[in-house]
Amino acid sequence: MTITSETIRKAAQVARDNRLETSDAALEVAMMLGTDTSGGGYVADALADGLVRVADAMDAMMPLPVGADGEPIRPGDGVWDEDGTQGVVTSLTVCDGCVEAYVRYDDGIVQERPDRLAHEHPDSFERVVRDAFALGGWSEEMVGDGPGYSVEDLVARCEHLAGGAR
Repeated sequence: MTITSETIRKAAQVARDNRLETSDAALEVAMMLGTDTSGGGYVADALADGLVRVADAMDAMMPLPVGADGEPIRPGDGVWDEDGTQGVVTSLTVCDGCVEAYVRYDDGIVQERPDRLAHEHPDSFERVVRDAFALGGWSEEMVGDGPGYSVEDLVARCEHLAGGAR
């Protein structure tokens, strides 16, 4: 079943028409959104499944913006900006042909370009220096051959940050 804006409008009207019969309205809406309600389960589960189908259909309608790490940026995602500040995407807005992400940081909500956000903490020269100093000592976390545990790894990270130049 393809979910269209018309399907969603009809489902909304069914919910309004049956507002006194909340469970019936929720089941009716879920069925209109292509959810199989024959299994018996809870009304809330059927409605949640229908809403997930709507969200999936919306994702297919407008491609999500891609972050600096190549992953789609969605509302609710935890992200880091280029300075390494962590935040949470609150919404996405299309304006003048571009997509902007609104990110909640500790000091407020800021409009950001999605391609400048990443789902993992970005590497930085400051982090490389901190990790280099950690190489001078021994700690439980450094047992093994994990990434960042050798001088060669630190040099490779610096080269990457410098754009591949040696």
